[in-house]
Amino acid sequence: VLGEKLYDVSLFAEGKNFASGRGEMSIREVYFSEFTSNPDIDPDFEYKYDPGFTPDENGYLINESFENGVGYFRSTINAVGRLDSSASYSGDTSFKLTNRREDSSYIYLRLGSTNFEPGKQLDISAMVMQDEFDYEALNFEIQYSLRNELPCMSNSVKFEKVIAPKGEWVELSNLNFTVPEDAYDLNLKIICDNTKHSFYIDDVKVALVE
Repeated sequence: VLGEKLYDVSLFAEGKNFASGRGEMSIREVYFSEFTSNPDIDPDFEYKYDPGFTPDENGYLINESFENGVGYFRSTINAVGRLDSSASYSGDTSFKLTNRREDSSYIYLRLGSTNFEPGKQLDISAMVMQDEFDYEALNFEIQYSLRNELPCMSNSVKFEKVIAPKGEWVELSNLNFTVPEDAYDLNLKIICDNTKHSFYIDDVKVALVE
């Protein structure tokens, strides 16, 4: 991890002991992204550090069923996140995390800071499903920074896990979550516990509690 801002990248080739010879180098497209190892899922996506979500008429900041794309949902670079039509809770598509190369890979949604000020209360829910193991544990996690700490440091609140039987959609939810004092730059993470199995999410909702 090189940090949030990377201004210059250099690649060097070095020959030692006055050796002779030749070398060839070809440069392909390089993606600097924390979103996904599959950048083609949404080539027109414009990265925003703080998306600045606006509540809809029902008070939802997020109400994503993946019928019109992946929205702001991304996977870590050690996996592939994409739309999938083989399984869905409602509608025709869901978001699937697959090709997980590490147990720590997950789906995440950058919430930012706008509308997520300390003290705000949120209702968070999502439908999740896995179809590779008899039972699997999944959970939410909110990651955030604190204003009195270095930006590279992170804190998290882990919500209670749910057990998802194979092939069944189950609900992850946390009602009345309060944004911690001095917290900013929030991220919502959806995690499958300690395995490299694929899983799906659908109907993700984040609402302000008035």
